[in-house]
Amino acid sequence: MSVTNPYIASSVVYGPVDSRRLGKSLGINFFENKLCNYNCAYCYLGKTLKGIGKPIPTTQIIKEVEEYLKNNTLIKIDYITFCGNGEPTIHPDFPYIVRKVLELINKYRANTPTAIFSNASTLDKPEILKTVKLINRAFLKFDLVNKQHFYTINMPLDGLTYEKIIDNLKLAVSEGIKYTLDVAIITYLLKEYKKNNYEYVKQWLKIVKDINPPEVNLYTIIYHPDIIEEKHLREKLNKVKKDIEDVANFVKQNLEEGGIPCKIYI
Repeated sequence: MSVTNPYIASSVVYGPVDSRRLGKSLGINFFENKLCNYNCAYCYLGKTLKGIGKPIPTTQIIKEVEEYLKNNTLIKIDYITFCGNGEPTIHPDFPYIVRKVLELINKYRANTPTAIFSNASTLDKPEILKTVKLINRAFLKFDLVNKQHFYTINMPLDGLTYEKIIDNLKLAVSEGIKYTLDVAIITYLLKEYKKNNYEYVKQWLKIVKDINPPEVNLYTIIYHPDIIEEKHLREKLNKVKKDIEDVANFVKQNLEEGGIPCKIYI
């Protein structure tokens, strides 16, 4: 793979990496370079550029996963996670790959749980929905943004709409997927969040309560603090830490009063 961004996975299998929520997480990557149907302004993988990212051949993914699991039986792994360079569910063979990987896990790493990080954009496709149900933990993205900022910050591609994402998140609930709603607090919206006694946040909370996810995780964007750019980002975040905590605690209190568990990762 041709890689210039240090955060881009350079192989199918990567890690295990230290995850704030999953412990030692072994990543399964589906794409050569970034391939996604979002173009989030804050994405650590960089911009989504047409013609750059492409699906890794299915046979290669399965081969490399089997080789790793077969030859690394003693390495500590808490979760095996479908994520990597973009939105995993848009790989054309996503359902088949997941099923084959689950077979390999059962063969070489029985009882190791699996996870997926997804933006929920494809859950209206029956085969995708059925496949996600097979995965132990799903983290489905829905940032703390209103409709306007969804289009300017998450910048969806391929005609995706705010309404479709909300409908897919509701569908996941109705289908019994025990997912975590994965919510990024956007630091440059902090003033907007707190304006008029949190009116912006209150409108977002109405939508989330209507979705009624099993649980919510709030987080800020910090990945590898040993990289100099992330150290600078941490310094900037520390300057607004009180504002971030205020927003996070306001969201948490309101959700939990409505019966939705919420955890904060700052």
